[in-house]
Amino acid sequence: MELLSEYRAYLQENIPADLAETFRQDPQNLVSWCRENLSMADDYSLRLVPTRPVGTWKSKVSDKYSRDLFFVAACRSLEIPAWIDEVSGKVRYIAGGKEYDVDFEAPQPQPNDYGTLILEYRMNKDVKNPRYYVHYSISRIEDGKLILMNFDDEKEADRLFTSGARLEAGDYALVSGTRLDGGEVLSEMAVFTVPKDGTVKVSLVLPEKVNSSEILGTAGLDARYITSEGKTASLKDFIGTDKCVVAVLGAGEEPTNHILNDISAFKQDIENTGAKMLMLFADEDNAKRFRSTDFPDLPENIVLGTDKDGAVKDALVKGANSTKEALPIVAVVDGFGNISFLSSGYIIGIGERLLRDFRK
Repeated sequence: MELLSEYRAYLQENIPADLAETFRQDPQNLVSWCRENLSMADDYSLRLVPTRPVGTWKSKVSDKYSRDLFFVAACRSLEIPAWIDEVSGKVRYIAGGKEYDVDFEAPQPQPNDYGTLILEYRMNKDVKNPRYYVHYSISRIEDGKLILMNFDDEKEADRLFTSGARLEAGDYALVSGTRLDGGEVLSEMAVFTVPKDGTVKVSLVLPEKVNSSEILGTAGLDARYITSEGKTASLKDFIGTDKCVVAVLGAGEEPTNHILNDISAFKQDIENTGAKMLMLFADEDNAKRFRSTDFPDLPENIVLGTDKDGAVKDALVKGANSTKEALPIVAVVDGFGNISFLSSGYIIGIGERLLRDFRK
């Protein structure tokens, strides 16, 4: 969340030469300077709005994150290699050829040892490419607490399955899970140790959902909607004898945007299933807010329309004996009106979930 700013020339000119030299000789002197000279104001700072390095130097007031940014900026201005690790979030620098973690509370640092973690994934029938945060996460175990590692970049996470990821030596927990239709999660946890200067291979297991033939209820297939051509049609007209997806959307609203983006991520897979998908806007005003250019990768087997009088929404919600009516509503319905899946509001992994019903 750091805004780019010019700091190098300013800090080079304004950090006194004798002080700068002590920092170069031992970056731990800069750690001590920050601890002794910066007044911490975390209770008054705006979350995710850090102070720029120049502002921190001028005011001598900071929060923890802005202090970390200032330390790295000051080090780099003085030609000291320093950075904030993208996975662990720890501040690090190199001195005397060794890599150190910065601890602003401790007087002396200790060089950290590192190892490599490689995940081995045996593909299950539902998930081809597991995604960090969605299917699994890795946390370092420190003093009995789990410290989440931030593999939030896809390429960074992909390295876990190929060349491996460099992590501090120590104990870690791998948590994986499969989300069920009701929001519950089948989970697995594995505790492992990353060895110093070594490699550990850990199996990533995603629990498989046991197929269920549970029917939530029956939708009235005579419910009518308006097609994109302005004609009136019924659910029976669209579904025929096939099983298909029927959704009622809130265009321009975040839960709907999230679901459409999630479905877009599986464009090719969904198209390959040949599944029919009927997506209706909640009303005419709602339809006008939809911009197809915002979702260029939606599967081509999606048919758009408008649930003008809310008849389809009622058919799905009441048919499934549900009390949840928050948009978007997404359902899987067959030619008899049987509803085997229904979600309302924000849901994670809907694209992958729908594939389970239609993958050939």
